[in-house]
Amino acid sequence: MKIRKGNNQLSELAKTYSSSENNNASYIPISSIIVKPWLQELIRPRTPSEQSNLKADIEINGLSTPIVLTTIDGEDNCLVDGHGRLECYQQLQRSTIPFTVKTFNNKDEIRAWVYRKQLGRRNLSKQDRAYLIGSLQDSKAQIARELEIGTTQVADARKYYKAVNWLVENHYKDKNNLLQDSISSVIQLYKKLSEQVTCTESVQVKKSVNWKLDSTLVSRLKEFAQVNQAKSISQQVESIIKEYLDNHAH
Repeated sequence: MKIRKGNNQLSELAKTYSSSENNNASYIPISSIIVKPWLQELIRPRTPSEQSNLKADIEINGLSTPIVLTTIDGEDNCLVDGHGRLECYQQLQRSTIPFTVKTFNNKDEIRAWVYRKQLGRRNLSKQDRAYLIGSLQDSKAQIARELEIGTTQVADARKYYKAVNWLVENHYKDKNNLLQDSISSVIQLYKKLSEQVTCTESVQVKKSVNWKLDSTLVSRLKEFAQVNQAKSISQQVESIIKEYLDNHAH
């Protein structure tokens, strides 16, 4: 879905709400700002202590970096950067906030820009950084050059990004909790659970055609059940295997 390139209304707002304190800044009423939930979810929030320190600094020194607004799906004043700063201004009961305008061609471009912005944050954990790197859609070589890392690290980050998203989409774990676990444990969990899902789907397809299971799949399921037992294999797969073996005992 295309996003308008003009931002004409935002540009006019930038002129209208010029600050009397700083002629180089433009201010906008906080009540006019639109926060998109899908965009806010892309951003790792500050810890309570970090947010408290930011609020104290803004109260004493003002805001050194304006928030960034754009136009999304025809709506002006959409916040793309500065959610924490906006929250501080709201808590301080300020009515306006400094802003700048940035233009994007589509939502994918917005996501990529937001992720790159976050990579510059000092408070990123190894997990946060790996997830953000894995989200970038450029070639591995290009990302490696830009971030001054190896292409293997980019490839590993993509595996981690895929694992986190799959586990969240399939309701196995909350994203914030996953980002607290070690990278290797998340990837291992993804491999184990996705294997079970694939195994289940394979058996169900075979089951729907009168149990015409090939010998390789049967052997694989038997071995998988024996190794994992009921501790890690899903009950659904286990019951299907048992039913098949009961009905086809030699």
